[in-house]
Amino acid sequence: MGIQMAKRQKYSEEFKREAVALMENRGARSVEQVADDVGVATSQLYAWRSQFGKQKPAGKKPDGGSSEELRTENIRLKKELERVTKERELLKKSIAFFVKEDG
Repeated sequence: MGIQMAKRQKYSEEFKREAVALMENRGARSVEQVADDVGVATSQLYAWRSQFGKQKPAGKKPDGGSSEELRTENIRLKKELERVTKERELLKKSIAFFVKEDG
C-alpha cells in the first residue's frame, strides 16, 4: 500500500479571526504559544493577521470570564469537534469497507 498524503487543513473565517484575536490579545504568552494552543503554525497566524487585521476586544462574560478565555475555549472545542467528526467519518468508511468485503 502507498503512503497517503495528509489533506490540507481548512479553517473557517471565524476560526481564523478568533485565532488572530488571541494572538493580538496574548498578554505574556508568545505567538508560538498561541499558535500551539490553536494548533497551527506560527507563520499561519501571521498570515491570518495580515488578512484580518486588528480585532476589537469583546468585553467580559457575566460570570467574570475574560473574552480571551472564552475564545481560547471556543477554539479548543471547535478543534476537538473537528477531530471527533473526522474520526467518525473514518469509522463510517471503515465499516462500509468491511461490509463490502464480507458481502
